[in-house]
Amino acid sequence: MSTFSGLEIGNRALHANQKALEVTSHNLSNAGTPGYSRQVVDMSATDPYTYPSFMGGKGAGQIGTGVEVKSILRVRDGLIDEQIRKENGLLGQWEGTRDTLNQMEMVMNEPSNAGLRESVDQFWTSLEELSIHPHEEATRSAVRQQAITLTEDINHSYKQLKDLRYNLNEQVKTQVSEVNKYTSQIGELNDQIVKVFSMGEQPNDLLDQRDDLLEKISKIINVTAFTDKVGQLNVSIGGRALVVGANHYELTTQRNDEDHGMVKILWAETSIQVEPSIGILKGLVDVRDRNLPELMSNLDEYAGAIVTQMNEVHQKGFGLDQSTGNDFFTGTNAQDISVAEEILDDLNKIAASATGAPGNGEVALELANLKQQKLLVGSGANMGDFIGSLVAKLGIESGVAKTKCDNQTLLINHLSSRRESISGVSIDEELTNMMKYQHGYNAAAKVITTVDEMLEVIINGLKR
Repeated sequence: MSTFSGLEIGNRALHANQKALEVTSHNLSNAGTPGYSRQVVDMSATDPYTYPSFMGGKGAGQIGTGVEVKSILRVRDGLIDEQIRKENGLLGQWEGTRDTLNQMEMVMNEPSNAGLRESVDQFWTSLEELSIHPHEEATRSAVRQQAITLTEDINHSYKQLKDLRYNLNEQVKTQVSEVNKYTSQIGELNDQIVKVFSMGEQPNDLLDQRDDLLEKISKIINVTAFTDKVGQLNVSIGGRALVVGANHYELTTQRNDEDHGMVKILWAETSIQVEPSIGILKGLVDVRDRNLPELMSNLDEYAGAIVTQMNEVHQKGFGLDQSTGNDFFTGTNAQDISVAEEILDDLNKIAASATGAPGNGEVALELANLKQQKLLVGSGANMGDFIGSLVAKLGIESGVAKTKCDNQTLLINHLSSRRESISGVSIDEELTNMMKYQHGYNAAAKVITTVDEMLEVIINGLKR
C-alpha cells in the first residue's frame, strides 16, 4: 500500500464530512419550508485493500481506505403521503360544501330575525290582523307593506342564489385550470428528475416539489399516482392518464346550454366527461347541481303557490270600494312574483270582505288561513312553515358539512404530525449533527497534517 494512502484516507474523510455539513446546513435553512423533507447523508467505508486472491501475499488483514458519501437521501414515508392525499381530497370536498352552504344560509339571511322566514311570518300575521280590522287603513297598509317586503325578499333571495350558482360555476373553471397548471409542472419536474437520476444523483428537492404538487391536485380531484422504474410520477383520474412522464393531458370545461350555461368537466383531447368523486370539484359540483337548484326550485314552487292560492281566494272577496275579482299578486315564480298593481295603487282594492260590508273580514281570515294549506303533496309542509322547513334543512346540511370538515381537519393534522415527526427538520438534532461532522472534519484535517509531517521526516532524512 502506498505511503501516501494516509493522505487519501484523510482527503476522503474531509470531503465526506464537508458534504455532510452542507446537507446539515441545507436542512437547517429549510426548517420552516412547507413540504421540505429532511435529508440525510448515507456514508459507508470504501473498498478495503487488498482484495483476497490466491496470488496475494499474507498479511495482518485488509487495510481500510476511508469513507465516502454513497448518497444523500430524503426521509419520507410513502404510505403516510398516500393517506394524506386521500384524506386531503375528502377535506377539499367538505370544505367546498361547507363554505357554499354557509353562503346559502347568508342568502336566506339565517339564522337572524330579518330573513325570508321572518318576512313570511309577518305577512301571515298582517292578514290575521286584517281579518279583525278589515276597514282600518293602517291595517290594510300593513298588509300591503308586508306583501311588498315578502315579494322583494323572495325576488332578492332567488337572484342571490342564482348569482351564487354562477359564481360556483366560475370556481369550477378556476379549479380545472389549477389542475392543468399543476399537471404541467409535474411533467416538467418528471423530465428534470429523470435526467438527475440518469446521472446517478438524487434529486431530493425536485421530488419534494413534485410531491407537493401532487398533494395540491389530490385536494381538488380524485387522482391516483405511482412512480415508475426511472423515477417518473404517473398520475391518472379514473384510470385515464393525467400525467405520463413529461407529458400531461389537460382537462377543460364546456358550457352546457341545457343547464343555464353551467359547465361540464371534460378531457380536452377526447371530450369525455370527467365525474369528480372526491375533492374540491366534487363539493362545488354537488352544491351547484343539487343543493342550489333544489332550493331555487322550492322557492319557485312556494312563490307560485302563494300567487295562485292567494289570488283564488282574493278574487272572491270585495274591497272597500266594492270591487271584486282582483288579483293580489302577479307572476308565476320566485323571480317575478310581485304585488298586483291595483293593490299598490289603492288600499281599497284589498278584498277582505265576503259580503261587501266594510266590517266583514271573512275573506281576510280565509287568506290568513292559507298558511295552513299544504304546499307539497306528501311533504307535510304548509304555506306557513314551508320556508322554515327549507331553512331548517339547509341548517342541518350545513351542520353536517361543518362536522365532516372538522373531523377531516383533525385527521389530517394527526397524519401531518406523524409525517413531520419522520420528515420534518429538528433544529436540535441538526445542530448536534453539525458538531459531529465538524469534529470529523477537524479530525480528518489532523490526519492529513500528521501524515504530511511523517512524509517530511522521511524526505528530509533521505536527503541526508
